[in-house]
Amino acid sequence: MQQILTQLVQGTKRGGEDDGQELHNVTCEECGDNPIRDDRYKCLQCDNFNLCAGCFERRAEPKKHKSGHLLVHFRLPNELFGRTVSNDDVTIEKLKEFYVKEVNKSVICDGCKVSDFVGLRFKCDSCPDYDLCLKCATTGVTTNDHKLTHPLILNSRRVIVQISINDIELGEKLGSGNFGAVHKARWISKNRPVACKIIVVPDSKEPNSLEKSFAKEVSAYIELSGGYILKTKFAIIQNFAWSGFGSTIHQIAWAFGMALAENRIAVYETPGYWFYGDCNAGTPDCVFLPITNCSIPSRPHSNQTINISAHMGEWPKPIHPPIFENRTFNWYHAQLLFYLMRYKSETLTHVQNTIAQYFQPPLIDLHHPYIAVYVRRSDKVKYKEMCQAYTLKQYFDLFDFDAQANITRVYINSEDEQVFNEFIQINKQKQGYYKLLCVKATRNVIFASFNRMTKQQRGKIVLEFLTDLFIEANADLHVGTLTSNWCRLIDGMRLALGKIIPYYTPENRYLMNT
Repeated sequence: MQQILTQLVQGTKRGGEDDGQELHNVTCEECGDNPIRDDRYKCLQCDNFNLCAGCFERRAEPKKHKSGHLLVHFRLPNELFGRTVSNDDVTIEKLKEFYVKEVNKSVICDGCKVSDFVGLRFKCDSCPDYDLCLKCATTGVTTNDHKLTHPLILNSRRVIVQISINDIELGEKLGSGNFGAVHKARWISKNRPVACKIIVVPDSKEPNSLEKSFAKEVSAYIELSGGYILKTKFAIIQNFAWSGFGSTIHQIAWAFGMALAENRIAVYETPGYWFYGDCNAGTPDCVFLPITNCSIPSRPHSNQTINISAHMGEWPKPIHPPIFENRTFNWYHAQLLFYLMRYKSETLTHVQNTIAQYFQPPLIDLHHPYIAVYVRRSDKVKYKEMCQAYTLKQYFDLFDFDAQANITRVYINSEDEQVFNEFIQINKQKQGYYKLLCVKATRNVIFASFNRMTKQQRGKIVLEFLTDLFIEANADLHVGTLTSNWCRLIDGMRLALGKIIPYYTPENRYLMNT
């Protein structure tokens, strides 16, 4: 016997002439959007006050509104819990009348601890499984976890709409399992696409395990429907900076931080224009692990997807998502860099093979302790970003005497080949005290020369960059050029790894462009 037990309605975005079905004929008090699309939040404690989903999720508090007020969440215009309502119907007093006899079975008020309480029920949008009766919600009950700033969303066990079978037009089968099959369908009277689940019920007086399991699933839908369902939003990171490797990564981190601050999943535009690699994607995914396994919907709804350009050139101000607001900006920035630059297995294998080829013994962990030195000159001096070119000896002089006495291994990285001749002279004066760690790499590579290379040449050079980065980030001490974006990249990696703060050249000014 085949029977439709329920129609699990999951609204999807429609384009063209259907867009009018998704519009709420009200204005968002925070951003001014009119009409509000898709999801609307109406405050029950402010007069004629509405927020769009984006402003609600940011906990906006325009005018006299507070984020901890009681709210009603509209998924569809003029419809609440399957019931057609007018704007005048949605007040505390009217709602009390509508739901005066509603028993919240198996629900305990977390304020007064009354079980199966009758009347309006409000669910916290921030705390898991936290419910309040109307009295506790309006008197401002708090606990160790629940605060007055947490939004309270009206909830009802009627959240799953009962739809007549005759009002459903079945379409193609989308999939099947132990419960039966799910079909693409159309809710005729609403002209909305829905997912329709059809299960086979055995001819028996006793409910079997499938029926019981499905009943629990329906209960879960009832519990989860409301303002506390996370709506996935995306930020497409695009327009990568046309600048040096370090600068480019810092600006991608800024864009990534912007996405996180707006509770969005960051996705790289593909194909992109990030030219530090030789793959077709044109994104950092060429050499690093993807920042997400999510993909952008083919037809995203309003405000679901935004674009963020990764060539801003600076952090105009620290952007902290609320979860990190008590952390320092440098700590937060370091976490972003470290996450973005997780090496792909192919990249890490190349780095480890290169180290094994030039280091004896062939593992970097067997060379601790060692000092890494990064010397930058050339274009930094030419374009006045550095006040002068520093000799390698001046970099060595930045070490404290204890470090010089206890560490003999030194790794040197520089675009200037002359630096290695300077090391030979220094080591002669030290009577061969230092042991040089190095790998064979292309020198005299700056952004201008890198820009003139072929795609394949750039791919080779980037792997050399990332080998240097790996070695420098893992060093016990690091000495660098203050105005170098590359060194600030090393700083972020080292901070995330809990390494010692680096030594820097004594510049008269500190250019912070990222």
